[in-house]
Amino acid sequence: MVFQPEILQKKPLYFCKYLKWVLAHEDGYAYFLNTNEISKHISGGDIKAGQQNNIQRAIYNREDIMDIHDLPDSIIEWVTTFIEN
Repeated sequence: MVFQPEILQKKPLYFCKYLKWVLAHEDGYAYFLNTNEISKHISGGDIKAGQQNNIQRAIYNREDIMDIHDLPDSIIEWVTTFIEN
């Protein structure tokens, strides 16, 4: 995964509002998470610029798991909230 650690460290309002993360697993399931949710599982919350910041396995124990085929509908639903507002 490649990302700007500053997004998770500083949590700029723009990215907290308009950025979601997709974590997909080869077994056919996925998570669709916001920046606050994902930052809780990056290197134990200790994010270091210039270093590998791995996702903890604990994130895969979350209950909001979805089938990968449901992901497009979740993304459309989320994007639609911005169009309607």
